Amino acid sequence: MSFLAGLDLSVLEGREAAVVARRLAEVTSRAGVAKVRLLPVIDDDGVWALSGARSFPVWLSHDHRLSVGVARAQVRLGRTLRDHLPATAAAAVAGEVTVEQAQVIATLAPTSDQRRELLADPEHECNETLVVEQARQLSVDETRVFVPTGPPTPTPTPTTAGTWTRATANAWTSPASVTGTGSRGSSPRSTGRRSRPPSPQ
Repeated sequence: MSFLAGLDLSVLEGREAAVVARRLAEVTSRAGVAKVRLLPVIDDDGVWALSGARSFPVWLSHDHRLSVGVARAQVRLGRTLRDHLPATAAAAVAGEVTVEQAQVIATLAPTSDQRRELLADPEHECNETLVVEQARQLSVDETRVFVPTGPPTPTPTPTTAGTWTRATANAWTSPASVTGTGSRGSSPRSTGRRSRPPSPQ
């Protein structure tokens, strides 16, 4: 990234600036995920404790010039990706999903032992592979709506042609959100809103 120091951004026109900005966003996202994946390694090694810092996030905040809150969030994301979401981590490093999408998935998906077992089950239709496949096609906000916080209940409702989800994703979404037959009689694309499945009692 040292080339940026010698790059005169003021000479770029609108379209050129958009291309450069998009590329920088992709590189920054991929580098951000690679970084957080290294944090558990540093933490487990324990070398940071030689600095006298009272915790790893505190050491990280000083070493990387972050707020302690951001440092804690990065450490938590790195551990979650390593321990529970390997496919998400790989997709994010490859640039297939963004670091923000990875954060959303890490926050909302592995929220219980049951959810973690489901995500890791290669035979389950709603495992981590499905989450990553859908996230590749969605924005961050759509990913946040798609990933529920409770265990999914399969609902074999056919999808409407052209919608963002596929049939196996019905286990993660309500029939109304997939078919567009909710009380307002509109599709998810027209309203920008999708229903969440009910949380388990």
